[in-house]
Amino acid sequence: MRLVTLISLSFVFAACKGDDGDAVIDSEINAGADEDGDGLTDDVDCDDSDASVTTGPTWYVDADADGFGNPSYAQAACEAPAGYADNGLDCDDGEASVYPDAAESCDGLDNNCDGEFDEALTLAWYADIDGDGYGDPAELYEGCLAPTDLYVAQGGDCDDREATIYPGAETACDGLDRDCDGLIDDDDDLDGYADAACGGDDCVDDDATIYPEAGLCALGASCLDVLNDGRSTGDGEYTIDPDGAGAGEAPLVVTCDMTTEGGGFTVLADLNFSADTCPGEWVLDGSKPYCRRDSEVASAASASFPSFGVSWTELHTTLTAYQYASMNAFYFAEGRGIDDLYVDGLSITRGAEGSREHLYTVAIGMTTKGTSGYDCPAQGGNPPPDFVGEAYACGSANTTYGWIYAWYSAPVFSAASVLVSATASSDDDVELRLMADEESASHSNSEDIGLSSLKVMVR
Repeated sequence: MRLVTLISLSFVFAACKGDDGDAVIDSEINAGADEDGDGLTDDVDCDDSDASVTTGPTWYVDADADGFGNPSYAQAACEAPAGYADNGLDCDDGEASVYPDAAESCDGLDNNCDGEFDEALTLAWYADIDGDGYGDPAELYEGCLAPTDLYVAQGGDCDDREATIYPGAETACDGLDRDCDGLIDDDDDLDGYADAACGGDDCVDDDATIYPEAGLCALGASCLDVLNDGRSTGDGEYTIDPDGAGAGEAPLVVTCDMTTEGGGFTVLADLNFSADTCPGEWVLDGSKPYCRRDSEVASAASASFPSFGVSWTELHTTLTAYQYASMNAFYFAEGRGIDDLYVDGLSITRGAEGSREHLYTVAIGMTTKGTSGYDCPAQGGNPPPDFVGEAYACGSANTTYGWIYAWYSAPVFSAASVLVSATASSDDDVELRLMADEESASHSNSEDIGLSSLKVMVR
């Protein structure tokens, strides 16, 4: 009787704990019973109090933990067992990168389970035998990865036996198509002139109507370009195109000085007034081959020299200048600006009135022996204005304390040269103004500077 009692208590205890698996504590029903009458006993029924709930969903082994299970290994359970997924859609449960809708990769796998491998990811590879980084387009392999290290992704090589021949290669005058553009580098347009890109003279080598003798071809934008590109043959005439080949104004022929101060100067003027006409507002003196002002009172006579559109920062001038009577350097300069009569002599500037930039001043004082304010600053004369600074030269042809109302026979400056720099590059004209700042009613040309020769160059 004692044994029967213990067995009965055990059933009651188990029922109270819900050990029959139906999650419902029912002390009156023994394990193995079908409480909801759905044909499943409560040891397998996921909810034995609800006839609509039976053995639960099917779960699938997910060995690669990608969220998609193997359809060949299924198990029904009320809750997901460890390592199982709620679907059997994985086509390769040994690869975590393989599952429905996965992104395709170049790995030889059917990543998205659509039955195709590496679709839409095939790349073109070209054999590069000469190792120049460009492959032979005739030697093509298509695949995600190059088959060997001899294949590259860039084709276009027109000679895969020569490493110096490939698209964009440096050209040379050797009769070959080194840059693979389908044209011989020397003379693409067959006009008889080699391409400037390989050291020739033809600036547009795909148009046979453009060549040096036609007047349309330039060797550079300036004389300095010609020099820097190694195309100089010494001082002389060259064709340049300041605004570039095929654009804007047509090329023009200029004189280039390829020797002075390292060369590369575009010559704007090279004049000898014993034969050449005075430029601008300058006039030829009646007794001497000198260009001077056409006034007996204070004035400035301007002559401008266009730069031909050449962009420049350096100016080189060479001149021979004479003195007429008692010039007085910077005596009247105090309080005067660059647009005023600030010197007896020559003012060299660039830019228009109101925005002129001072480049250099050639001043002439009354005498080389005086100590008055009329003389050069070094001899006791008044100092130059601040905008002139140290960019000036000053001299006198008068070696006595007196003066004459005539041209002194010896030049003040004889073939004097100066090189100056502007603050920035531009294609401004160069302006030279002959100045005298003192009025006189008693005699003509009471003071003047006369130029017998002048050379103006820029680079």
